Amino acid sequence: MEYVPVQLKLKDHEIPDKFTYPESFDKYLLTYKVNDPFEFKDLDPWGITADAEYNCRLSEKFNLPLVQFAQAWLEDMIACFVVGTGSDPKVLVLNPWALKPVGENKWEEYIQVLEELENFDAWLAWARASDLVLEYAERFAHESLSVSNTTPERKAKLNLASSNHDELPDRRI
Repeated sequence: MEYVPVQLKLKDHEIPDKFTYPESFDKYLLTYKVNDPFEFKDLDPWGITADAEYNCRLSEKFNLPLVQFAQAWLEDMIACFVVGTGSDPKVLVLNPWALKPVGENKWEEYIQVLEELENFDAWLAWARASDLVLEYAERFAHESLSVSNTTPERKAKLNLASSNHDELPDRRI
């Protein structure tokens, strides 16, 4: 299987008409000097990502021009800028994999709006204050403390034990 690196922003030729990334988003990327979507320790499990092809499919399915900028890995949530809502665009938090019943033992996938926010800064504050991010921070702080205060043999056992169950998520996609 070929490894395809995750983009943090769309390339110039992929950006939809009437859209520019907000200054606050660019400033966030520069502040954290991010090169990898998994480096956002303050937002775990959220990672920054961009995919022009997925944006097209999502925009068509939702019937609204969207630019995805983040995904909560393994949590069925994405965050998107709404194209055409100004230089500091609105943000929608969506579950594009939600299911609804459409009959006996039949389900249909739909896009569920989880949150609508004024802009990237509002999304950033919302994400940082969310139970999900706080829960991940506690889990990783606990794991970090457990591993840092122990012998190399114990560290190996802890790493092996954590890989044998789903207590901590595997952040690779």
